[in-house]
Amino acid sequence: MYLNSVQLKFMCVRVCRDIVKLTAQFVARNGRQFLTNLMNREQRNYQFDFLRPQHSLFQYFTKLLEQYTKVRQFF
Repeated sequence: MYLNSVQLKFMCVRVCRDIVKLTAQFVARNGRQFLTNLMNREQRNYQFDFLRPQHSLFQYFTKLLEQYTKVRQFF
């Protein structure tokens, strides 16, 4: 199976979005110390660049984190 460039880009966007969402969920569940440890461990991993304030997805990540944290307060 061969993928054209549009299909490949779409898959990359979906994977990136999923990584951001899952990371926000794990941080909401495990706390800020988990985030600090993750940032230190993955600082050279480009898939976690969204954890840096200058990254275009940083605000998206922080908003997701806020929402997941609020939801967890009810459960």
